[in-house]
Amino acid sequence: GAVRVPIELEIARVIPVIQAIKNLGAEISIDTMNAETAEAAVAAGATIINDVSGGRNDPRIFEVAAKTSSTLIISHWRGHSTEMDQLNQYQSIGAEVANELLVQVNLAKAAGVTKIVIDPGLGFAKDVEQNWQLLDELGELEKLGLPILIGPSRKRFIAARIEGEDSLEARDEATAELLAELTKKHSFWGLRVHNVRTTVARQN
Repeated sequence: GAVRVPIELEIARVIPVIQAIKNLGAEISIDTMNAETAEAAVAAGATIINDVSGGRNDPRIFEVAAKTSSTLIISHWRGHSTEMDQLNQYQSIGAEVANELLVQVNLAKAAGVTKIVIDPGLGFAKDVEQNWQLLDELGELEKLGLPILIGPSRKRFIAARIEGEDSLEARDEATAELLAELTKKHSFWGLRVHNVRTTVARQN
């Protein structure tokens, strides 16, 4: 699990980077669970707030997204990395993930957020087989009628199905192969990957 850093350090790390690249023409997304960091990042030039906790860690992030008219990515999340492996009990994973996302989506809408993307939270409070099952049940998320972002890149459930030696290169190839298949079946708002070149090559 990732070690969380103080908000002040998080801001100090990301703001100079945003300021350095904001004039390059790329749309900038800030990956944070903290409303204070999100607000500072948007002021510096970010237009997308990617909250892996889906607003559960710091609900004030809904207000920040609303007042700044930012796109808010709401991920499925049940707890911090130190506890999420104990929070992976599901009866019907696709429907449950969709329902739990909908709760956060409704909170965001109530706060005035108008641009919302959902993320199934692959690797968060889900074991290897549950991640694969969730990918098979993405139709449950599509029923919500919202844009979808997925981020399977280099995750453990990808590595579990690699034949031969596990490496970053092998995970990138496996990720690209998976996404090539998924994009034949589903329309995604975005694909979160480490190796863009390999992913794009497989898409074509």
